[in-house]
This record gives sequence, C-alpha cells and structure tokens, in this order.
Amino acid sequence: MQRPIALTLLLCAALARPAAGADHRFALVHHAKYLAASTDLCGPVVQDYALGDYVFASGYYTFSKYKTNGYSEIWSLDANGQEQYRIDTYSIYYFHVDSNGKAVLTASVVKPGSGGASTIEVDLIDPMIRIKAFPEPHLLLVEVDVETEIRFYNTTCWVSIPDIVTVNETPGGSYAEVSVRLSQRRSEVVAVLVQGRGSGSAAEYADFGPALGPLEFIPGEIEKTARFSVYDDNLDESDEYFDVLILNAAAPHEGVVVNSERDSTAVRILDDDALPLFSIDDVAAGEGDSGATPLTFTVTKTGGTERTATVNYAVLPGTALSGEDYQAHVGGTLTFASYDSEKTVVVNALGDGLAESDEWFTVRLSNPVNAALAVEQATGTIVNDDVPMLTVADISVEEGDALGRFAVFQARLSSPAIEKVTFYYETVAGTALPGSDYVHLDRLAAEIAVDESVVDLPVPLWADEVHESGECFYLDLSGAQNATLATTRATAAIIDDDDASLPVMVQHFSAVYRQGTVQLAWETASEMDHVGFVLERAVGCVETRVIASLRWEVIASYETHSDLQSQGNSSERHEYTFVDKAVEAGEGYVYRLSDLNVAGEAHRYGEAQITLPDAPGETALAAPFPNPFNPQTRIRYGLAASGRVEVVVYDLLGRKVKTLMDGAQSAGSYNLYWHGEDASGHKVATGAYVIVFKAGGVIRTQKVVLTK
Repeated sequence: MQRPIALTLLLCAALARPAAGADHRFALVHHAKYLAASTDLCGPVVQDYALGDYVFASGYYTFSKYKTNGYSEIWSLDANGQEQYRIDTYSIYYFHVDSNGKAVLTASVVKPGSGGASTIEVDLIDPMIRIKAFPEPHLLLVEVDVETEIRFYNTTCWVSIPDIVTVNETPGGSYAEVSVRLSQRRSEVVAVLVQGRGSGSAAEYADFGPALGPLEFIPGEIEKTARFSVYDDNLDESDEYFDVLILNAAAPHEGVVVNSERDSTAVRILDDDALPLFSIDDVAAGEGDSGATPLTFTVTKTGGTERTATVNYAVLPGTALSGEDYQAHVGGTLTFASYDSEKTVVVNALGDGLAESDEWFTVRLSNPVNAALAVEQATGTIVNDDVPMLTVADISVEEGDALGRFAVFQARLSSPAIEKVTFYYETVAGTALPGSDYVHLDRLAAEIAVDESVVDLPVPLWADEVHESGECFYLDLSGAQNATLATTRATAAIIDDDDASLPVMVQHFSAVYRQGTVQLAWETASEMDHVGFVLERAVGCVETRVIASLRWEVIASYETHSDLQSQGNSSERHEYTFVDKAVEAGEGYVYRLSDLNVAGEAHRYGEAQITLPDAPGETALAAPFPNPFNPQTRIRYGLAASGRVEVVVYDLLGRKVKTLMDGAQSAGSYNLYWHGEDASGHKVATGAYVIVFKAGGVIRTQKVVLTK
C-alpha cells in the first residue's frame, strides 16, 4: 500500500531548562500538530530525547497529554537507539540516583511481545527516550493535535551530621570521624564545607586539629567521613569536647539544603590515659631509748595528670600499740596538685629501754580520688635497738697467801635476756702469767638463762707471799648469741697483798666501743690521800708480756679534766668515765689507768684493750648460721660504704615474708637475726626460704631452711 503524504506537518518541540524558584521543577514538552490519515495510512510523529541532560538529581515524574484525534507513547531506547520498553504513562514515578551515580526511574513498562506490564528500573541517562504522537485509529484525513508533557519535580536533598561522636585519645594520636550524609543520592557533584571549633573544653591545635577542606560527594555517593586529628597528651584528665559544624552545601542545581536541626555535632574525646597510681613504702627505724623517733612514710604518685588527686590514710595498730609504742595518729587526707609526686606521713615511735621483739603497725591508703591504688598498705617496723648488750667488767683481786682464791669476772646483760644468751670466754696473759699467777682457761662455754642478766666467770689464782708489783691478765669473750658483745676483754688486776695497800682501790676498768667512740669506765671502792687519775693510750694489740714495748701517750688527766680529779679521802664507791673520740675504725687500742697521791707517788692499775670494727673491703652477704635452724638463724653482712640497705625474707613462691632491714647504715659489719616469723609475728611453716640482700647496687641471696 502506498503511504499517503501529510498535507501539513508542523512539529514544534519546546524544552525548558530548570527554572530558579521555590518549586524546583521543570517540564519537557513535545507538541505535534498535523493533518493525517489513520494510523493505518500514516505513521506517528517521533522525537528522541536524552533526558540525562535535563532532569534534576532526584524527584518525581508525571506524564500528561492534550490530544485532538490522537494519542502519544513514551519508549525507552537502548544504547543502539532501539526501542526497549514502553513506559506506562498513567502513573506517577519517583526517579533517583543509584550507587553508580546514574538517575534511574522505577516504572511500570510493557515490553513488545510480552503481553503485559512489569515494573523495572529504567536508566534515564545513558539510553534515550522516544516520544511518539499518533492519530486515532480508523480516522481519515483528520487534524491531529497532540501535546505530550513530562514534568520533573525536584525533591530537596538534605545534608546532615549525627548528634554526637565519641573518640579515644589513643597513644600517638587518632582521628575523630564525623559522618556527613545526604538524604538521597545525586547525579551531580555536591560540595559540603565542614569545620571543627574549640567551643567546648578541647583546645584547637592542642587537643584537636580544626582545619578541614570541603567534602566532595561524587555522583552516587550518599555519605562521606570528615576526619579531624585528635592529639594524645599522656595526661589523665576529664573528657573534652569540641564542635563540628556544616557551614555550607552547594551543587550545580538547586535543591541541596543544610538540615538546620542536624547541622552541628559535639565530638567527645574520651581520655584513655591511665589514672595516676598511689603507692606507699615500708619503713623501719630503731625506737631509741627515750623520746620520739620519726618513721617517715613516702606516698608516691606516678603518672601524669591535670587534676588534683586525694587519698585518705589511716594508722592502724599491729603488735605496736598507739600511744604506747608510737604516738597516737588516727590518719588524715593527702592532697596532690597536678605537679605533686610525693607526700609524707610521719608517725613517731616512742623509745624505751626494754629488750623486746621488733614491733609493727600499718599505714593504709583508701578512697583515692582521680587516682588509683598500686600499693595500698605499708608496714612501719619499730626495730628493737635494745638487744641486750653483753659486757664484762674489769676487776681487782688480792692474790692471797694460799690456794682457793678466784678472780671472779661478771658477764652482764644490759637487760634480762628474752632468749638464752650463749658465749665463750678464755684467759689471755698480761703481766700475770698462766701457771704461776692464775690458771689458764681455754675457750669455755657460758650461758645466761632467760630472764637472767648476769653470770659469774671464776678464774682460779695461784697465791704467794712474795712482795711484788701488781700484775694483770685478761678475760676475752667471743661468739655471743642473742646478745651484742659490747666489750670483748676485761682486765683482772692481781693486787699484791704482801705490801701496804694502795691509796686508791680501783675496780672494773673497762673499754667499750659505742657509736664510733670508745667509752672508758672505772670505779673506786675507796680513796685516800688521792689527787686524781691519768689515762694513757697506745695503738696496737697486747700480746704476752709486750705492754712495756707499746708507745704510750697521755690522753686525759686530773689536770686537764676536772672529772678525773680525786674525791679526797673517801670510803664510798665512786664511778669515773671518759669518752675517747679520737679513734679509727679497724684499729686496736690499749688504755692504761694510773693515779697520783698527795706524796707525788704514782700507782698504775692495769690495762683495757679494745679493737674497733673494720669497714669491710666489699659489700657482701655471709652464709646464715646455723642453717638449717630452729628457732633462729644469724644473718651477717658487711658494707664497704654507707648507704641504704634492704634485707628481706621471701618464700619459694616469691612472696614477701618479713623485712629484716630497710634503711641507711654506715660502713661496717652487721648481724641480723630471723626467728622464723612473718611480718605479723606469727611463726611460719617449716621449709626453705630465701634471704635477699640489697645494698650499694649489690644484690645477694642465701637459702635457709627452717626445721621442726
């Protein structure tokens, strides 16, 4: 069939770009007006459009037409311009942007030959759409007037951020990630300007970095992350805040609006720095004989902080009692400013002269504020420095004219023994000789029972009737257990009773080492025509019959020291003392006492010898003795130099059992005793334990075994 020619063909297609205005909409209009025969004789008027050039990023689509003797269709085209689907024009559809940045239309379509409609997503950007205007069927040579209009209504795209964001400081720094979100995807670039401000407690450039360029959403993106640097300061502090604001949002087309209700958020910086830690150290100190001795506990705060921290402390009795062994002290509160690292608690121990076991109390920390407890309790040990002192006094004895006389020395404790005291004694020749003047005793054992304080040490004498000068011999003590040996030698002056009595009866001439000095003491039973005493000193040790070879010097006399002057004529007992401070550690000294009467005659009474402790050549810990032990073992150590010393007993699991020493000591040799007790004074189980000794950078250990 020959196709008729249209008499008049007028095709007018008008396209409107998006107009500015509040409604954000525009229309694509296809208008066809012509004279035509029926569709059987004349084909439609067709026009193709690339809608991606005209539509908004998202919105609604409607179709309408005005017709006179005609109708229209809308078809989607594939990439080759071929018709794919006919779009149902009797509904309203929403088109949007997919994740690939393409605008798509979810529409009801009819595929040729399918026999029915189906709902699919139609790509509105890459393929074309085609509008076809038809005359009504079965009409001949009528005027056809068809106007097809597609309207696009833009929906507003809101830009918003979440209400609050939380981030940890994190060592080395971190980022606060703030999500910025569009209410729907766009087929065009959207720029959003975001900025951080230090309007809260966080400071710009100190706690966070506020600078950030604009965020760019490429087509299809719906969410991006704004990252702000968060700096770590290694200081414990309260959580800090800063604000993040959306300043502006823009896109090539209208319809991008900042959500005024979600245009800012608070970023909370969680402080992840550990709380500072409080700890307190154990303290030990000798109680002294009287008055108060301070035990200073150091409470240490470790870790940086910007906040003031406090901690309570309480002083709690143990074996040491408040008001009896230490001054009453209930406790208090310590306040640490941010820059404080140490505070002290002082508890005064009360001195006494009793030999007793070491006593202890505790200082306990509690209720820390802006801090935590690392070591919450310390033990204050009041070290009994009244361990009995064992001394032996010089004596004078008349030799007599027959056998059966004794030179009786008395070994005496400064206080009754709390444990049995044992020691050895032996005689050493002086001007008196063994076998002719006295009977030699070779390392005999002696003991002082519990609650006793003195024991007699008799030495048999050989008597004669020969007039002779006074003679002397020595009694040496050694190996004392459970007492401190204050004097190691005493002198027995054998007074010749075959001649006139001396004007002065001198007894108990002794030399004792005490706190770096030598204390000399003697007493008289009577004095007659007496002027005063003279003290001489020689450096060295006395061997058999070599006293005369020593080089003597006068160190004090009645002429230089008034307390060495005579009591005149007296039958009463008098005591004399002198302290020699000009002595050196490790040296041996011999002292000689003499007097002068009114006739100018001098009388000599014998010698007292003492050797001062050496400063060890090295800092070392000796093997405990006895080992195994029960009930006690001695721990000996030496210090080559003064410094802090710590001696602690541990069990084999590494748990502290008892601190035997913790404090400063001078160079010298020392003895400690462990009685198999823990810090509370309770007996520990039998088995093996480890003694740990620390001093001057030296660490030594010894294993001891407590037996049944």
